[in-house]
Amino acid sequence: MKSTIKRVTVGAAFGGALFLSAGMGIANAQPNDGQVDLALGTAGVLEDVPIGTAAQIAAGVCDGEVAQVTTVAQNVDASGTQQNVCNNNVGAVEFKQNEGAPADGAAEQPEGAAEGSEGSGTAEETGSAPAPAEEGSGEGS
Repeated sequence: MKSTIKRVTVGAAFGGALFLSAGMGIANAQPNDGQVDLALGTAGVLEDVPIGTAAQIAAGVCDGEVAQVTTVAQNVDASGTQQNVCNNNVGAVEFKQNEGAPADGAAEQPEGAAEGSEGSGTAEETGSAPAPAEEGSGEGS
């Protein structure tokens, strides 16, 4: 009987570990979202720029052909590896993989939560509700 319990426990532990590790691999995979980050040397970084727009900007700054630069941007979006387009007086012009949807979702959540706390009954509003409730309970005592 003890042997069966041990087998079931070990099997569940290994199964859970495999399940979680497979999920981590899927979560880390970044889909091609059609957007890249464009680093323009010392001028700054444009984040989450559509590939066509980023290619036009980079081609203009680097005096290159838009079609060739678009191919470089698509490769960066597909592979996730940073690629240099050119070096000029501004510095290195490079395409980098953007953070994708998870970063956008994370950035929108605080904004949505802040908007929701103004009147839609979110968790943040509930978090601020105990202060008035304490005042109300103090008045009733």
